[in-house]
Amino acid sequence: PMWETYSDQRADDLSETPSSSIDIVVSLQSAQRMKENGLDWKKSVLEAGRVLKPGGRFLFCEAADVGGESYLDFVNSLSDFSTENKGGDEDEEGSEVTETVDVVEEEDSDDVDSPPAKSPIFQEVGYDQVDMVLQPHIAGVAIKAMDADMTPAQKAQKKAQEESERLGEMTLNAFEGRSKRRRKKKKKTTDTDGM
Repeated sequence: PMWETYSDQRADDLSETPSSSIDIVVSLQSAQRMKENGLDWKKSVLEAGRVLKPGGRFLFCEAADVGGESYLDFVNSLSDFSTENKGGDEDEEGSEVTETVDVVEEEDSDDVDSPPAKSPIFQEVGYDQVDMVLQPHIAGVAIKAMDADMTPAQKAQKKAQEESERLGEMTLNAFEGRSKRRRKKKKKTTDTDGM
């Protein structure tokens, strides 16, 4: 059965909702209203990413610009695309891509005050322009990355496990291939001996 649960919380503080517990978060024309009421619309997007399960969807239809800032640029800054283009790549218009999520690769650091490693929250962001009467809007979906909640150590462990499984599969395939060739050869020699 499908369960729906509704919770009355501020969108920029979903502390009553556990991390990675929600399948879908919907944001419909709320960022501008949040800005007008002194709430942090950017934090609401971050909170949506936190509460989503890996692979969960963040659906949005928002004003293209909120308080002079691009809603889409902020959501994209939390995606794999943004971190892949980190380092001053240029977009189609020739302006540099500057707003990105810092990805810290170092796992063992002696610096106690260093911030925790950040990973992209969303693996994919799809969108389209929406014509609204008075103000341009953007509608889209962002998919939470499967490894967004993992620490660098957990990611390394997962990668090692995947590599081990890949090598095991290759070994098994090689063994099965040799066994098939031996059976074929044995059958061929038995057939020629029988004639």
